[in-house]
Amino acid sequence: MVMINAAIFDLDGVLIDSQPVHFRTDMAVLAKYSRPVSPEVLDKYAGTPNHNRWEMLRRDFEIEASTDELIKAHNKILHEILDTEGLIPVKGAKQLLEALKENGYKTAVASSSSRDFVVKALKMVGFLNYFDELVCGPEVLNGKPAPDIFLRAARALDASLRECVIFEDSENGVKAANAAGILCIGYQNPTSGKQDLSLADVIIDSFYDLDKMRKYLSIARKDEDNY
Repeated sequence: MVMINAAIFDLDGVLIDSQPVHFRTDMAVLAKYSRPVSPEVLDKYAGTPNHNRWEMLRRDFEIEASTDELIKAHNKILHEILDTEGLIPVKGAKQLLEALKENGYKTAVASSSSRDFVVKALKMVGFLNYFDELVCGPEVLNGKPAPDIFLRAARALDASLRECVIFEDSENGVKAANAAGILCIGYQNPTSGKQDLSLADVIIDSFYDLDKMRKYLSIARKDEDNY
């Protein structure tokens, strides 16, 4: 039996509670072009790379501005929010990352967001040093729900697909993990909107739930009673 020795994490909604920030940013850009929407309308776009998402939004909402203009507006608003409000890590994420590193796992982030956002976000919550590799949306040909980003992350970690497990919170991300043929732990984050995680191998609603995760991960902590 092949043992799991590599963990691949989505960023938004898995390591940091940033999905509401992305929803707010997208809503602000759409409002700027007289297309006001609610967060629920944006649920189906969660987990997709900025360029793909804004191409879809431009088409679906019939916006005359170019995709590049929309992305520029998006990035400006997003970084203004980050610089003003900061970011909040998902509860239990730090403890899980510590446990993985203590137990010798290789780790990567595979995020649809841009590299500058990924690095900035990880630094803001103190998680950057927990990761061996970062793979970001613009660096692969096809974004989630295509499997490209997870396949590239596995290669970067020098791990076979059977040695990896993916943590995802979005329907598109779980579909991408499934398409890659990699085990997936679906994290049901209430801040990520309505997401169908049914294709995940197991669904958790807390990173403190070691019992469910131990089906795939051989992890323990010295201070597990306080984990």
